[in-house]
Amino acid sequence: MKKLLVLFFLAMVLIPNPATAQSPGDHIELADTLLWNDEYEKVKYHLQQADSILTLAPDPDARLYYQIILGDYYLDQQQYPQAAEAYEPLLKMKAHASEKMRLKLAKAINDLGITYYHLGEMQRARTMHHQSLILYDGDLQGISYNYNNLAIIAKQQKTAGQRNCIFQEKSGSLHRPAG
Repeated sequence: MKKLLVLFFLAMVLIPNPATAQSPGDHIELADTLLWNDEYEKVKYHLQQADSILTLAPDPDARLYYQIILGDYYLDQQQYPQAAEAYEPLLKMKAHASEKMRLKLAKAINDLGITYYHLGEMQRARTMHHQSLILYDGDLQGISYNYNNLAIIAKQQKTAGQRNCIFQEKSGSLHRPAG
């Protein structure tokens, strides 16, 4: 019984309550939590609420977090052009990011790299993963994710290069393509 009460208390404290969301941060936290449950309509609602509050009362960290969750919202639904559009402002915002937002920003820029990968923009994807590596400074888990993503890009480009070479051999040209 005591464990049940402790779990209930923790749930009440740690799980955001939609009825009490008043600040942009509250709405963004709710959107982030709801995104994990694939509750996209609720995520969209809370992002809209946060955006309207941020328009009236700017808060740089909250705006940064908003852009991150907006990008995550689209990436989670495999809407890659919209995800790229949502994540790209982060590149200008990163110079003003607080230390507490550094790891969230690093993950979002990693996710922008993943987005570019899915859009077939391998060079931009690589660039984002390298930028993310710098932000992850010392966070081994984040660093390993980026190196894994860079390896996937390298493998994809190697495979594409081999396909180009095979195609050119069959068409009578035996030289390897540039790039």
